[in-house]
Amino acid sequence: MPRIYFTFFLLFCTVIIVFYLNKVYVYEKILSQTSLWNTYSGGETRTIFQDPNIFLRQNVRTHIGDISFLEFREELYKKYGYDLTIPTYPFVTVQSKYVMNCTWEFSDWLEQQKKRSSRRPRAYIPDGEQRDFLMNKYSGVSYKYTDDRKKLNITYKSWDNIADIVTWHARDVLRLVDNMSGISMHYAMKHYYLAGKRGLILASDHPIVEVQAIQNGASRILSVGQVSRETNDISSLSLTEFANQHGRYSQSFDFVATYGTIESVGLGRYGDVLDAFGDLQMMAMLGCSLKKGGLFFLGIPIGRDAVIFNQKRIYGHARLPMLIAGFEWIGTFGEDFQASTEITGPEIDRLHKFDHMKRTLVLRKL
Repeated sequence: MPRIYFTFFLLFCTVIIVFYLNKVYVYEKILSQTSLWNTYSGGETRTIFQDPNIFLRQNVRTHIGDISFLEFREELYKKYGYDLTIPTYPFVTVQSKYVMNCTWEFSDWLEQQKKRSSRRPRAYIPDGEQRDFLMNKYSGVSYKYTDDRKKLNITYKSWDNIADIVTWHARDVLRLVDNMSGISMHYAMKHYYLAGKRGLILASDHPIVEVQAIQNGASRILSVGQVSRETNDISSLSLTEFANQHGRYSQSFDFVATYGTIESVGLGRYGDVLDAFGDLQMMAMLGCSLKKGGLFFLGIPIGRDAVIFNQKRIYGHARLPMLIAGFEWIGTFGEDFQASTEITGPEIDRLHKFDHMKRTLVLRKL
């Protein structure tokens, strides 16, 4: 009997050893085909798949189900003029096939503005434009109507009191809009130290980002928006004035910043022209005004790709890479931590449809 027990014991040990060695082999096999990519000290860490076959089989969650990066490459990026250049996860790195022509970007935008009308904004995406607005089906759509044209004729008192507001605590500034998620912009600017820097701000209703930039050391600010603002504390231009003078501002700013604005460009809520690619073009225009190596502070909603028409877009696995093409993603800030954090694939996949998280991305112009 003892010999039988001993035999069973040896067999059991053999099984355990074989299982362990097999596990180590598989782990090393996979690890040898992936590596962690830290783009910047303390910045965004994403996984690079060195084996493209493994990468292209990876699925991400969209409104129409789980989609592979291979399908994204063939059915989305190639059709819209982008090359998938680096297999990063959870957001791929893409590059436009076209050479940037800043003069054309501004001229085309000005030409599009001639179509602007005084009619009420559309409540639904026109039938002939759904394919582009929904990115060839990979973006979800929901409807929540807003007519914000009247805001263009209002100058909030906050624009007259910038010199006073910059003395407030960072969180008190956000009481102007009752939205604490914007503190992520303050954290990002504080981390990258703007002392003596010249900045361009894509404005919103209140000068929140402008104040945050000044609080973090920016020496000069130009604010551009749907209309110019009457203020003695910073320079302000309408987007039309800015586009007409674009040559004057070409590659002249150390940083660009916007929070909660870029996602609504081209959706018509302010009476602007409907344009499925309006946000991408605005990013290009702002990027043209940024020095090479300059920083872009981009505050946007992130989740599964979606359009909540006519209010905003939500940026996910599909559209976000297109939005930040031409930039290096070096940091991510949320409202809960002052240090840079990460956005993970499971974190996005756990969000319900049309839910999102607000983050400030820090990009460096390539």
